[in-house]
Amino acid sequence: MAASSPGALRSLAAIAAGSAAAGFGWSAGRDIYRKGKEWILPVIAFVAVAGGSGYAAWNLSRGHHSPSVLRVIGAMLAAAGSLTLCVILVAVLGQPQPGRPNSGAGGLLGIALLVHAASAVIGLLVGLAQRRRRVRAFALERDNLAFMDAHGIRDVGGREETFVDAVGNELKLDDVRRDAMVFRVQGRRGARAYVDLDASGRMIAYRPPP
Repeated sequence: MAASSPGALRSLAAIAAGSAAAGFGWSAGRDIYRKGKEWILPVIAFVAVAGGSGYAAWNLSRGHHSPSVLRVIGAMLAAAGSLTLCVILVAVLGQPQPGRPNSGAGGLLGIALLVHAASAVIGLLVGLAQRRRRVRAFALERDNLAFMDAHGIRDVGGREETFVDAVGNELKLDDVRRDAMVFRVQGRRGARAYVDLDASGRMIAYRPPP
């Protein structure tokens, strides 16, 4: 028998909590790319030059499963790298050119710092706006993982995610309703098991197959 997979259990817990968006990120990104090929590179360039501070503030403020030193380091590197690119760009633009007066690197540097400050403030506001929903979803995930552990529901892997309850029934997720998750029971035609959900998506009861 394969070892239990925390990732699959977490996915199940997240689906119950209403926080899973499987496939959405990929399909949305693909559609945006197809519809905006002509501006995608300028946007990437702009984000690289001006968005690092915003990303850092957003990622640190939006809420996560748990604190992470690597996340803080990554945010600092993103902000520092983006600001460095911005300063280099300012230095290049500030170089005097034949037939053109000095652009004033000091003024351009001030603009660069202002852009990064604005980026950080916007990132912080967006992150804080998302934080409450994300923190609530993570709390529901933890509660649902604890519920499954208490009821002996574990993942046993395989090509299709298969779960086993405390008495050995093999379960495959069949449907997700507003008030319950429905599982097909392997080897028992028509048999179903249910995990009841409250209005917030918290698992509250397990009904094994009859």
